[in-house]
Amino acid sequence: GATDEHAPPPTSAMLHVPMTAEIDSYAVEEEVRLAYSSGVRRFIIDLRAPWVGEESHAVPLRTSVLATLDDISIALSVDLNPPPSWRQAHAEDCLSVNGESLLPLPWSELWRGAVADGIAGLRLSLAGTGILQRIDSLIVRGLSEGGWTLPIDFDRAVCVPAFRAWLMNTYATVGDLNAAWHSKLKSFEDVVAAPLPATEATLLDLPGQFETIAFRHFLADTANDAAGYFASTIRASWGGDVQILFEAGAAFEAGPGSFPPAALAELFSASIDGVSVRPSSGTRGLGDVGAPTGPVD
Repeated sequence: GATDEHAPPPTSAMLHVPMTAEIDSYAVEEEVRLAYSSGVRRFIIDLRAPWVGEESHAVPLRTSVLATLDDISIALSVDLNPPPSWRQAHAEDCLSVNGESLLPLPWSELWRGAVADGIAGLRLSLAGTGILQRIDSLIVRGLSEGGWTLPIDFDRAVCVPAFRAWLMNTYATVGDLNAAWHSKLKSFEDVVAAPLPATEATLLDLPGQFETIAFRHFLADTANDAAGYFASTIRASWGGDVQILFEAGAAFEAGPGSFPPAALAELFSASIDGVSVRPSSGTRGLGDVGAPTGPVD
């Protein structure tokens, strides 16, 4: 067809579109139209994976103006964290802070099963719409702030059985564990929840912090294992036509408020095509710690 000589040239800019019940859908539609008329052809859509008993946030997306626009691509930014109702009903599968269930346990089979069903349901809910054919990537978010890290101040007691199992898988005998920790434990059952780690001081008090370091390694490993499981699940549901990207926190950095993210090498071996990195957290400015792309707020 004829080219509109007055149409603006495509731009490399992207528009981030939230799609939740709290958002004014009319206002969002107008922003999308304005961005498109200005040359924007790439859109990132925030969604939460569907949960049993909850209306899918994909419903308004099915009839969105995005389904009618030509030459656009969409990245779905999918939050895998469960809603408050699920966390309240399954407190034993959640990390808690001050008695409030905030995040799912990375090793929770119940969480993994619910997400697997939700991811498959999300694709089905978009089938037969103009949206599905425009989606070329999924940005997968989970755990603390969606960046696959964990908060530093949660109740450790719920982690003890999984931590002991991880240690038994890491060290063949309690003698090997004692040799690594310079400790005198009689059995793996003597291991309790590691003390609250002072992130900035880690590795400054050895051998006293070996248990703390092991606990952080355990949490990173289990978060990574969950990420790998979800990557494989998404690949099975969505096929090879979409890229799977994982949100990687604020900067791959071990800030004082969180445990470090999982190792990138392991992530890329788990059916993951890449990562999505926020430049910096909002509290950091020029001259302070930033991301690989620079200290940009």
